[in-house]
Amino acid sequence: MKVDLLKYVRKILKYSIILFVLQNVFQSSGIGIKIKYPLVLLWMLVVSIVLLMIKVQMESGGGIKHCVLYINQFVKKIDLVVLIFCLVYLIDLIVLPILHHIPLSNSIDDAGMMMMIFLYFPFSILVRMKEINLLDYKNIFINSVVVLGMWFSIMWIFENVQPGFYTAFLNFLYELKCFNIQPVLEGYGMIRIVQSNMLLLGVGILLFTIVPFSKGMKWEAYRIFSLFILIFGMCTTYLKSLWLGVIASLCLIIFILLIQYIFFHRKKGIAFVCKNFIICFVSVLLINQIFDGGIFGRFENMFFLSDKDNQTEIEKNVIDSDTEIKIDNNSNNNYNKEQDAEGTVVSNELRVEQITKLTNRWKEKPIFGFGYGGFVEGYTRTTIPNDYQFEVTSFALLMKTGIIGIIAWAMLIFFYLFMCIKKYSKNFVTLSLLLSIFVCIFLSVQTNPYLFCINTMSILLYLLLFCFTSFNYKGENIND
Repeated sequence: MKVDLLKYVRKILKYSIILFVLQNVFQSSGIGIKIKYPLVLLWMLVVSIVLLMIKVQMESGGGIKHCVLYINQFVKKIDLVVLIFCLVYLIDLIVLPILHHIPLSNSIDDAGMMMMIFLYFPFSILVRMKEINLLDYKNIFINSVVVLGMWFSIMWIFENVQPGFYTAFLNFLYELKCFNIQPVLEGYGMIRIVQSNMLLLGVGILLFTIVPFSKGMKWEAYRIFSLFILIFGMCTTYLKSLWLGVIASLCLIIFILLIQYIFFHRKKGIAFVCKNFIICFVSVLLINQIFDGGIFGRFENMFFLSDKDNQTEIEKNVIDSDTEIKIDNNSNNNYNKEQDAEGTVVSNELRVEQITKLTNRWKEKPIFGFGYGGFVEGYTRTTIPNDYQFEVTSFALLMKTGIIGIIAWAMLIFFYLFMCIKKYSKNFVTLSLLLSIFVCIFLSVQTNPYLFCINTMSILLYLLLFCFTSFNYKGENIND
């Protein structure tokens, strides 16, 4: 009876994870269904704990003492780092907002998605018990990310052929009330497809560049097609922070390759990665032509403006998601370098202003901060007074969590990097993948308010599980 129940709960968790992965990939592009993520996270937590309890009771023979002794062998010292991080997070999410009279609804809306990290505790034990194989979901993820890249690309093409198409389509979905969408963001002199799940496009590029999933001509053709589509989709966002994140990650891969060759005399994987680098470079050259020089033009405006203006990202007109989405259908869809330069200047001034105001606000509570949902009194970032979301993520975190919160984040990052190098120094693919994805996401969210979106938190959870539970890309466990 218990064996049947274990199999039943195991299947429920497996299919729940599959649906969760698909929903995370497509959640804000008009494909994802509108759902309440706190309920989804609660469901995942309950199912994983039930599976864990059944497994422990079966293997330990029953009794509280035996159950504790059995489960203790699957708990590692590194889990304490995640536990401390989560405790600090709860203080910043609940205690500090109450002390500073910040509505809990604001703090939860600001950083509530980070509660996904609590799934680490039952999931890490189940992974070590071999009840969950993280690599069972890799094909679903990579294929769905390719579909996402196709979606971004198709929407951009239709918007250029028929101005206003993308907005009209999202308005149609908005009226149906069952799809999860985000408002269109209109830039200076360009048409952009900007959604929070666009960070996954960068992750997909790194996966196809580093990991040799399979062999054969069909797979190679699929790899070339996927890299081109993902790069095209990423370019439709015109998001320079994402572009820089991917470029920095690719540079890191080159550095690891050189270290591997110079110091360890290992050539494995070099030819494969170099071939994919060439594919990426040629794809960018072709796409730059399709985008009327917009790719290189964006970088030129970023690097060759005056120091005062040399920050990142253009100012965007964000429309309240509770109202109908609108965009000027008469605007020029082709890239306009002069208008982009003007937008870059406005964006730089916005971020300099945010840094100044956030730093001054942090000085009022430097140790603990104001908690998530914290805002700068009287400062209006969008149409919402006392808005608690900011583009300059690091300074916003400093103001909200104080020095203690920054130390907690730094501790988590340090141990993540330490464990990556310690466990996978002899595995080029796994080490490059874990480090490059982290660098890509870290840089991408520095000048955009996407740190606490569901996609970023999902990636963070997966990276922690993959690193701290000693899995490598072949699906084999490594002894601790």
